[in-house]
Amino acid sequence: MKLIVFILIVLLTPIFYPFRVLASELKFDCPSRYLVLINPIRSRNHWSDKSLRPLEDQYKAINSKKFPATWLIQYDAMSDPELLNYLKGFEKSQELGIFLEVSENLAEQSRVIYPFETAWYFPQAVFLSGYTQSERIKLIDTAINKFKKDFGYYPKSLGSWWIDSYSLNYLKNKYGIESYLIVADQKTTDNYGIWGQWWGVPYYPDKANVLFPGQGKDKLDLIVLQWAQRHPELAVGEGVKFSNNSVQPNDYLSLGKDTNFFKDLVQIYLDCKNPFGQLTIGMETGAVSTNFNEEYINQLEVLSRIKELKAVTMSGFYREFKKTFPENPEKIIIAGKNSEWSLSLQKRENKVIGELINYRQGSAFSDYFIPDKSGFLEKDLTRYKVRANPQNELLNFLPLILIILAGVVSVFWKKALFWLLSTGLIFSSFGLLLRSGYELGWNVYYGIVVSNLLLVQIASITFVYILALLAYKYIRYLRSYWLWVWISFSYGFDFIIGILRVSFISEKYYIGILVDAYRFFGIRGNVAKGVEIVNEDLPNYLASGLLNFDTTKIYENLYLYFLAAPLIHILVGILLFKIYSRIPKIAKRILFALLLIFYILYLVNIFKADPRVVLLNN
Repeated sequence: MKLIVFILIVLLTPIFYPFRVLASELKFDCPSRYLVLINPIRSRNHWSDKSLRPLEDQYKAINSKKFPATWLIQYDAMSDPELLNYLKGFEKSQELGIFLEVSENLAEQSRVIYPFETAWYFPQAVFLSGYTQSERIKLIDTAINKFKKDFGYYPKSLGSWWIDSYSLNYLKNKYGIESYLIVADQKTTDNYGIWGQWWGVPYYPDKANVLFPGQGKDKLDLIVLQWAQRHPELAVGEGVKFSNNSVQPNDYLSLGKDTNFFKDLVQIYLDCKNPFGQLTIGMETGAVSTNFNEEYINQLEVLSRIKELKAVTMSGFYREFKKTFPENPEKIIIAGKNSEWSLSLQKRENKVIGELINYRQGSAFSDYFIPDKSGFLEKDLTRYKVRANPQNELLNFLPLILIILAGVVSVFWKKALFWLLSTGLIFSSFGLLLRSGYELGWNVYYGIVVSNLLLVQIASITFVYILALLAYKYIRYLRSYWLWVWISFSYGFDFIIGILRVSFISEKYYIGILVDAYRFFGIRGNVAKGVEIVNEDLPNYLASGLLNFDTTKIYENLYLYFLAAPLIHILVGILLFKIYSRIPKIAKRILFALLLIFYILYLVNIFKADPRVVLLNN
C-alpha cells in the first residue's frame, strides 16, 4: 500500500505542482548576476488577440514575482489611447522605452517616404538603416518627441533588432540614451543575418560599429543588450533550426525542447567564472505572448528562485554595469559542453568551430553612411575585413587649409573680395566634391566618385583660383565683380530644378514643386477635364512616383561635372548679368532677392546633403 501511495505522489506531483518540479533551484555562489526583462510592444494590428489581454497577462505574470521590466513601445502603439492609458498605470518599478521600428505611419509623420509596396518586416522598411542619414534623424526625433509628449520625459532605453551606428551615436549624443536592445547573433533568420558581436553578452559598443566592443575614446557610453540569447553551440548555423536554440519560449518549444533547456541556458549565461552574468528575457507582446504565456510563467518561476539574481530594467542594468565596469571587461567566456566563445576587446574566438573575428581590424558598416536597401540585411563580421586609419581622416582638412591660405594671400594682395567671389564659385561648383573624404575606413562621396580624391580636390581648387585670376587679369569683360556674383547666383536654378516635379499619373498631369517628401504645390488635371491648383500632401505612392530631373547623372560623368556643368553656369551667369543691367530698378531688386534666396538654399542643400556613395579605402 505504501508503495502505491508513493508512486501516485510521484506521478501526480507534476500535475498539481508543476512549477516546483520545473523550478529546481539554480544556485550561483557569486555576485553580479542580473536579469533584464524586456517586452517589445508593437501596434495591435500585429497581435493575434486584439484585446489588451495579452498585455494584461504578461504584466500580471511579471508583477506577481515583483520583477521590474522594460516595455519598449513602437510608435504606432503609442497612437493607441487604450493601450497608452494601460501602460501609464504600470508600477513605478516598470520602465517604458521605445521599440524603434519604422512604420508607414512614423515615416509619414516624419515627412519621410516609406518604401512603397514593401512588407513592413523587410529590413529596408523596418530598420533605420534603410533610410538616409537625414531621414533617420527625422524618424528618431518624431518617435522620441511622441514619447515625450505622451509620458512627459525622454526615454533612456530603446531597441530594435538592428540599428546602424550613425543612428546610435545620434541617440546617445542628443538624447543621452543609456541602453539599446538588438538581436543576438543569427545567420539567416527573418530576412537578416547579424554575426560577430560578443556572444550573448552585454557590452559598450564602438562608436563606429555596434557589433564591436568599444574601448577608450572610441567607446559609446551606452550598453547594448541582446534579444534571444542563444546556445553557444547549438545556435551556430543557418536558419531557424539553429537560431531557435534561444531563451525565447516560442523558439525552443518549436524545436520540441522544454523548460529544462531554458535552465541550461540560464546556467551558461550566469556562470560564476565570469565577473558578471546577465540574462535578457521577454516576449513580443500580443504577437508571441498570447500562445506562449504559460511557458513564460515557467521561466519567471525558474528565475524567481535564484536568490543571487538581481532583476533590473534596461537603464538600471546600465547603471549597475557602469559601477563595476566603467570600461568593457577584458575577457568573457561563454561555454557549452564541447566548445567555448572567448570574448575580448581584441577578438571573438571559438577554436572548436574554427571562427576568429578580429575587432581591431574593422570599421563601420556601409549603412553608417548610406541606406541599405537590400532585401536581406547582412551584417556578418566574418566577411568584413576593413581597417580604419584615423591618420587618413586628417587629410580631409587639406582642401580647407588651401582655401584659407589663399584667403590670407588675397588680404596681403588687397584682393579679398576677389578671393571671396572665387571661393564662392569653388563651393558652388565643387561643394559636394569638397565634402567627400575619408571616414571610418571608407571613401565617402557626396557627389562625383573619383580616384585619388584628395588630389582631385586640390587640383579643382587650384584650377578655379588660377583660371579666375587669369580671366580677371586679361579679359576686361570679366573684371566686373557683379558678373562673378551672377555666375554664383546661377546655381540657384539648381535648387529650383531639384524641387520641380512633372508626372502623368492616373490620367492626370502633375506639374509643380515638392515642398517636402509629401507636400505638393502646383497644378493637377488634363486638357479635357481642366486643371486645378494643388497645395496638399499626396499619398505615399503618388509622392514617391512624381518624376524629377535626375541630377545624379551629373555625378556619373566626369565631362558633365568638371566641364559642361560649370560652363553652362558661366553662360547663364553672363545672361543674368546682361538682363540685370537692362531692367528697371524695382525688377532688379526682385530678381536679385529671388536668386539670392535660391542660391542660399542651394548652398544649404550642399552642406546638408547625405552621402551618396561609399567605397572601401584599401
